[in-house]
Amino acid sequence: CTCPLAYPEEGEQVTQRTHGTVEFEGKRWAFESIHDVSVEEYEGKTSLWVHGRANTYVYLPDTEFRDGMIEVDIAAQPRFSPGIGFRGRGDGQWYDKVMFGPARRSPMNGGSLLEQAVITRREGTLVLLRLGMSGEDVAGKQFDPYGWFHVKIVVRGQGVQVYVDDCREPMFIADRVLDGRGHGTVGVCGNHFYFANFRHSPREQTAGLKERPGGVSGNSRFVADGVKP
Repeated sequence: CTCPLAYPEEGEQVTQRTHGTVEFEGKRWAFESIHDVSVEEYEGKTSLWVHGRANTYVYLPDTEFRDGMIEVDIAAQPRFSPGIGFRGRGDGQWYDKVMFGPARRSPMNGGSLLEQAVITRREGTLVLLRLGMSGEDVAGKQFDPYGWFHVKIVVRGQGVQVYVDDCREPMFIADRVLDGRGHGTVGVCGNHFYFANFRHSPREQTAGLKERPGGVSGNSRFVADGVKP
């Protein structure tokens, strides 16, 4: 698994809960493989705090999602890579996911937000995006690696596009990497993070996503280098 592993701090008391439910933002969320979950205030937002494992999945169990758009605000914690899960099947044991690893920007990076993309397949397709979020981007914005950032993904068939914050163009495009057949739950996943303002829309909102020959690409501003299919 490409997700970073994390262990409790020395003396930290955690109680493993394999599954359960919690109410947040007027929705009933189910969760798998979690230490703790609670509604908390974090940097100005009422959020759901999730402390789990690499395979933790917090999802809407009554949703049948195949194609469409998913958006959420996420705040990662050090050493952890949260993300969005979708097309979940089998009580949270199989789902596709796009995860984000905020990291210090490489000095060799000329301004792209995306440092690296890795795609693996095990219990669903995992797209792991390493974001260089320290310093200033080309618009002069200062990023906080552990502050809030907004992500949006557009899923259609075998393709996925990823937007971060207020980007008008996708920073990452991958075609024909998903199996394109499954449908199921949507939610968030990862080890230790906060999330808020989760919403999803059906396929009609994905009209701008065009099928193209297989592969992974970026636009002129955000280039996906280091891709390993």
